[in-house]
Amino acid sequence: MSLNLLSCLSGQNKAEIKWRLGINAPKYYPITIASGSLSNGRKSAPLTTQARVNDGWGQGGLEMSTSYFIPNKLTVKWFSYAEDKFFGGSFKLPEDTLRTLMKQGYLKDKRILLGYAYLYVNMYPQGGVALWAKAPGRRAVEIAHFQAEEIDYDWKSMYPSSMQTTRAEYKAMVMADTPGAEAYIAKHGFSQEPFKTVYRQRYNYTIAIESIPFSQTEFIQFESFNGEMDSMEDEELESNFFKTKAVPKKIFFRWREDMVVYFGDIIFNEEEIFKAFTTISSECGKEPFVLYLKPDFSTGKLGVCLRGYNEETGDPVEVQIEKAGRIGKSSMQPYLNE
Repeated sequence: MSLNLLSCLSGQNKAEIKWRLGINAPKYYPITIASGSLSNGRKSAPLTTQARVNDGWGQGGLEMSTSYFIPNKLTVKWFSYAEDKFFGGSFKLPEDTLRTLMKQGYLKDKRILLGYAYLYVNMYPQGGVALWAKAPGRRAVEIAHFQAEEIDYDWKSMYPSSMQTTRAEYKAMVMADTPGAEAYIAKHGFSQEPFKTVYRQRYNYTIAIESIPFSQTEFIQFESFNGEMDSMEDEELESNFFKTKAVPKKIFFRWREDMVVYFGDIIFNEEEIFKAFTTISSECGKEPFVLYLKPDFSTGKLGVCLRGYNEETGDPVEVQIEKAGRIGKSSMQPYLNE
C-alpha cells in the first residue's frame, strides 16, 4: 500500500500524536460492540460498547476521550444483528505505518500541519474488519483489513440485567428500525462484497477539469467507495497527476477563470461509475487514464467522462458518465486576489 506521504514535511514541526477512536458499520448491517480496544501493551483506548451503529461504510462514531499513543493491536468482539451472530478477534496493526502517518501528519495550504486525528474501525458481514486513519476534512487512508471468527458470547451480558427483551425480539426490532435492510439483504445476502475487494480495487488515473490547466485549478477533493479521501491543491495537483486511487464516490472541486472562482460537486451513481471504470480499465490495461470534469458555462451544468488509450492499438477510448452529469452543479463568485 502506497501512502504517498508528503516529503515536503521535512523540516516542519511534527504533528502531535493524538487521536480519537470511532466505530461503525455499513448502512444495512447494524452491529453492537461487546468489547474491544486499540492498545500497545501499556496503554489502551476502548471501543464504544452497547451502542448500535450503522451510519455507513468508512464512517466513525467518535469517542469522547483522546489517546496519545501508537497502537499496535486491535481486539474486538461484536454482535451482527443482520446475521444474528457474534464475531471476534485480536489483530496486529501495522505499527510502522501508523507511526509514520501520525508523526508526519498532513500539510494544509502549505503552512497548516494537521495530524491524523481519528482512527475508524468498521465491521462488515462475515466477520470483516477495516481500519482507517483520518486527517479532519482533508485525507483518509486505509490502514488494514482483518478477518474475525464467529464466536459464542453471552448476549445478555451486553445489556443491563433488567432488560426483559429476548435476543430474537431485540434483533427483529433493530432490523425493523433499519429502513431498506430487508430488501437489500434479500438481494445481496451477507456477502463480504463489495467491502472486502470490490470497493478496494485501485486504478491508475487522475482527475482533471477539461480545458482548465492545473495552474487555474485551486482544489480537488474526492471521497472513494473504499472509505478513503484525498485533497489536492497547489503542487499536489501535479505531483498526484497519476496515482492509484479507488473508484470515486464524491468529488468537490474549485477552479478559477477570468477572475471568477467556480465550484462544483458530484455524487456518482455506484452502479454506473463501477461499470465505467471496469470498461475503461479493460481497454487501457496498465495505461493510465483521466477522469474529466467538463463544465458547460452556458448551462451551468457539468459533464463527466473517462478518457484513455487502448493498451494494444493506442486508439483513444472515452466512456461517458451520464448520471453524474445529471446532478453536477457549478456556481461562481468574484475572485479576490488578496
